[in-house]
Amino acid sequence: MKAANISPHEVATMGLSTQRASFTFWDRYTGEPASPLILWKDTRTHAELPRINHKYGNTGILRFVARLAYLLTRSPQMLTLSQFRMKTHHAVVKVKYVLERNKELQAGVESGRLLYGTLDTYLLWRLTGGTQYYTDLSSASSTAMWDPYAMKWGRAVQWLVSPARGEYFPPAKMMPPIKDSSDDYGHCDPSLFGCAIPINALAADQQASFFGQLCWEKGITKITLGTGGFINVNTGDTCLAASGADPIIGWKIGNEVVFALESNQRDVGPMIDWIVQNKWAESYSHLNEISRTFDVPTTLCFVPALTGGGLGAPYVAPLAPAMFVGLTEYTTTNEMIQAVLQSIGLRIYQLLEVISKDTKFQISEIYIDGGASEDCFLVQWIADLTELRVIRPLSREVREGVTSRGTAFLAGLAINFWDRDQLRHLVTTDYAVFEPRKMDPQLRKKILRNFNTSCEIAQVYSEKMVNEKSNSRGWLLLVVCVLMVWVFLYY
Repeated sequence: MKAANISPHEVATMGLSTQRASFTFWDRYTGEPASPLILWKDTRTHAELPRINHKYGNTGILRFVARLAYLLTRSPQMLTLSQFRMKTHHAVVKVKYVLERNKELQAGVESGRLLYGTLDTYLLWRLTGGTQYYTDLSSASSTAMWDPYAMKWGRAVQWLVSPARGEYFPPAKMMPPIKDSSDDYGHCDPSLFGCAIPINALAADQQASFFGQLCWEKGITKITLGTGGFINVNTGDTCLAASGADPIIGWKIGNEVVFALESNQRDVGPMIDWIVQNKWAESYSHLNEISRTFDVPTTLCFVPALTGGGLGAPYVAPLAPAMFVGLTEYTTTNEMIQAVLQSIGLRIYQLLEVISKDTKFQISEIYIDGGASEDCFLVQWIADLTELRVIRPLSREVREGVTSRGTAFLAGLAINFWDRDQLRHLVTTDYAVFEPRKMDPQLRKKILRNFNTSCEIAQVYSEKMVNEKSNSRGWLLLVVCVLMVWVFLYY
């Protein structure tokens, strides 16, 4: 407000947009936090995932049964369940992990003294002086605790994340009530700004930028290259399924519910930081200067699993390591930088291929934003790989602030400050358009083959690490199943 030279009394409304799946607990009476903020990138649960997702565990049984049901019914919900695997960024796994290891927190939640919420819920509660306790559908659907098909908090998740009988699972009563993304969320406490500013929007950060880019039509795709690389495909009023992609809710405004498919490459920003921190580039601007010199794609490969989250779709490799494949004594630092940047685009390409194959969507163009989209080489590389036009806001402020824009749009819609047509005319952003360039077919084939092979090598490593932890249980269950079949056939 100070930068815009306006007073709080001139603010018609405000909205909140935060990182999704980052959560905390706090005391409903004192407002004091009872735990640190658990971030979406927290990987402490990665050791739990092989057990939870094991083919002989509850999730494996569910996938098998759902696959059979899908073959009979062709239900998108059954397809989603047949491909479902818990991941470290799913809040439900981390909530269970935290509560079962902290009995004091657990007791506070059970008694109702402690409140749970993702960051949007906590900030809303604080800003309104503890009078408003809500989340919206976009944030709820990003936690893996909300069932987008039944449109309610999902009870089946308890069975999935608690493979052993008697394991603790957070009670359903701890979940906050749900409102629309564009709705009445009360007013700020007057003591904060000198007046009671209305709050009329809550939105998860990815969905807010999706809305802010005006990706309102079915089939439109947006990529955000920030801390991670997130792909959102608008699926309209239909909740669809694709292997390795989560069906989420883009936004809900009145009777309009817009669904999306989301997939992500966990590491983008950390890899850019890693390059600069290792002094391969003097600064981020110097990195952009270096990348402009890349004329021909390198065949050196980098597996982008730097921060310990492994590889997602189309791989099942939670323990996959980052690695260079193809290093020689002649490899230069610039080639290594290029391989790292290329790996981001290659993972985006892999994820889009999976979504396109499963949904049969014809994606015509891609909107892109986020801090890493400032690198022209990376954006052009994505255009070349996908053979699609990529559209990026020219203004850096817009690229990095489109989430705020989307949140403001949602808040204004709630009070009729503007309508959709006015928003279309309001967005006069100039865009840079990256047209796909023709790549040598043999070189393209070689790069894709080398990268796929490198990821498969990392997947083999991950499988060996997982099997070391779960082989004994797997073999025991397999023997039990064989004995049951033998008894059934011969007795």
